[in-house]
Amino acid sequence: MSTWMTPMPPGSPGSFGWTWRRPRPDCRRRTPTRDRRRLFLQTTGCFVSYEEVLVDGCLSQVVADDLAWQISVQMWRSRQPSRWMWCRPSARQRWLGEFDALCRDRDRIAAVARYYGVED
Repeated sequence: MSTWMTPMPPGSPGSFGWTWRRPRPDCRRRTPTRDRRRLFLQTTGCFVSYEEVLVDGCLSQVVADDLAWQISVQMWRSRQPSRWMWCRPSARQRWLGEFDALCRDRDRIAAVARYYGVED
């Protein structure tokens, strides 16, 4: 991509006459339609098409559980004890205990997804 020199508006901060700017791309790369019509299940590590989710109500529950699990993992990561709290066994054990509960929940969701035909 080439660059060109464009004048800055007079009176703007840092306007010394000319500045280098990169052109904006005219067209953006589009994702193929088949990739946009799939959902990624984090618990199983596979994709599920929208049509499958719309047809099978139980699979839509699996997708909802997977999304709730992803949000729970992000909240768990945000509660990681700081370094000085890491020395306390109670804080560390409590935080790692939450991880064990999240792993059990992930395994449960993956087992239900496999039951409904979602591959690993």
